[in-house]
Amino acid sequence: MTRQLGRLARLAYRIVWANPRTARSGYRPLAGGMAAAWPYCDAVVSAHHLAALDDLLVAIGAPGRRLPQRLARDPGPG
Repeated sequence: MTRQLGRLARLAYRIVWANPRTARSGYRPLAGGMAAAWPYCDAVVSAHHLAALDDLLVAIGAPGRRLPQRLARDPGPG
């Protein structure tokens, strides 16, 4: 999954992840898939309620990708 997310990060303008679990107090991205995806996400927003769509729209409309230096330098596998 990490390899594919790296590829997606190089191809996509932004990666915005909508996750209903982020609304929980103390949420941490420890599950395998989310732990792998977290470093590549430009924004992670809640998806627990219809009202959370406002945050999703703001995240989608935000200015371009701001990758951590480590990811910006990593050319990744072909």
